[in-house]
Amino acid sequence: GLFSFEVFLEQQLSQIVLSLVEVDVLTWFYALLLVALVTLICLSLESVNGQVMQCISCWALAAIAFAFDIILEEDTYELTPQVPNDPRQILRMFSGTSIQMIRRASFLD
Repeated sequence: GLFSFEVFLEQQLSQIVLSLVEVDVLTWFYALLLVALVTLICLSLESVNGQVMQCISCWALAAIAFAFDIILEEDTYELTPQVPNDPRQILRMFSGTSIQMIRRASFLD
């Protein structure tokens, strides 16, 4: 019967996180190929140039991780409902969501 915001939010966020975390086998293969290529290049360079290449690779990975962080944060804000500024409206939003009703709904599911 009743709409469960907790279940809805859990489903939506789990789909987004899964799509970010789940990696296809072909993607793993490409990543392994890229790491092998970078390793071969670093081994063929002089030590100073190899360190520069490793530094560039690390900063590129950090930039990619930062981009993923921004994307995940934006998706979270898009899926999370806005909380009204008026406390009375907040109380109206949560009316009928007592712990007893949540427990009863979980037993019925």
